[in-house]
Amino acid sequence: MIYPKVIHQITRYELEYLLKNPVNMFSAGLYALVSILIVILEGFRQTYLGDFDSAALELVNFILPVFLLLHMLFVLSPMFAEETEYHIWEMPDSCNYGGYIRRLCRLIAVAYYLILLNLSYHIITAVIVGIIQPFSTWKEPVLQIGGEMKIVISWAVWQHYLFAIFSLFFASIIIGAFILVCSRKTKTVMAACAWGIFICLIEYMLNRFSSWGPLQQFNIWQLLTPYRFEFDGPFYYPITNVLVVGGFFTVLVAVSIWNILKNNEPL
Repeated sequence: MIYPKVIHQITRYELEYLLKNPVNMFSAGLYALVSILIVILEGFRQTYLGDFDSAALELVNFILPVFLLLHMLFVLSPMFAEETEYHIWEMPDSCNYGGYIRRLCRLIAVAYYLILLNLSYHIITAVIVGIIQPFSTWKEPVLQIGGEMKIVISWAVWQHYLFAIFSLFFASIIIGAFILVCSRKTKTVMAACAWGIFICLIEYMLNRFSSWGPLQQFNIWQLLTPYRFEFDGPFYYPITNVLVVGGFFTVLVAVSIWNILKNNEPL
């Protein structure tokens, strides 16, 4: 019998392993630096981004998703592939609690880690924008994007930002599950990372250049760029679009989790 205390202890160990990864500090620091430069250099932002009047929405729709995606790729790719690469994947099966419990605890730890990861990036964004731009800008309505695309639902900046938080967290859960499957099914960390990048690039190409609507709408990059749900979704209301697209991927995530848990031997 496996007691909750044992699961808690193993999960805590796995979470500590994730939090100690040097990628965390490097990526967060680089994101903070890039965000400060974008917010300060108004001319650069208006020239190369300029889709929103709010710097917070520029960051959360265009810059933060890229950092979030790369961060997950580099941190989560070694989760299972590292054990395979160094031929130690058999060890969890020979321990007191078995490989199944170890993998279950690892999945729970990744879920906690993704919550903390999203929270940290949004705190950095809010602090930087809050210091440089007045708080009153968060209450201003957003009516259009880039002067051309009219917003379906008239929300204030803070409402758009909350919507982006919801969409990006959904995306991180889905992408995290796919990266873990890549890590589970490959024999080296580099291969796991390469497969993750390849899948994300294919999804990006389909999202941007496919002429078939469902391939664009039921796509990971829809969730990673929340503003697109305002004018390019299967339904009228943005939140409904997130739930429908996220629900579609939830089925794939469930299959991915089952695949990770079912047996310990890599392909």
